[in-house]
Amino acid sequence: MDLGHWELGNNVTLPEDFEENPPMGFVYRIENKETGKFYIGQKKILKVEKRPPLKGKVRKRKIVKQSDWKTYCGSSNELKNDVLKFGEDKFTFKIIRFCDCKWDCTYWELYYQMQNHVLFREDSYNGIINVRISKFQKFIDRYKDEIQNLDT
Repeated sequence: MDLGHWELGNNVTLPEDFEENPPMGFVYRIENKETGKFYIGQKKILKVEKRPPLKGKVRKRKIVKQSDWKTYCGSSNELKNDVLKFGEDKFTFKIIRFCDCKWDCTYWELYYQMQNHVLFREDSYNGIINVRISKFQKFIDRYKDEIQNLDT
C-alpha cells in the first residue's frame, strides 16, 4: 500500500480494506530529525467536492475524492519552511491514529496536542489550537472504555 511519505506509528495498523474504503482521516506527528521539533495535526484522506446540480435538478452534487494526503506536510508555515529548507528526508511523517469521521479527527488531534503540551513547548511547531467540538453521545459511548484506560 502506497502511503506516500507517511509511516505508521507505534500500535497503529492499516485498516484491512484501506484501498476500497479508506478512513475519513488521521492524526499525525511530523518531527524534524535534526532538531527534534515536532508538529501534531490532522489530515482528511477523503474530501467532499460540491458541484452544481445537473440540468433540471435542484440539489448540488457531492463527489467524494481522495485529498493530497500522501504529499501533505502540515499546515504550520514554520514547519513547511523547514521542510523546504532541510528537505523532506530530514523529517519523519507518522500516522498516530486513523479516524472514521471529522469528529474523531478533531477530538483525537486535540487530545494528542494537549497530552504533549504543544503550546508550552519551544520544540513544537504548533502555534495555535483552534477547535470547536461538541459533546456527542454516540462518541462518548464509543470511546468510554478507551478514555478510562487512558486516564489510569
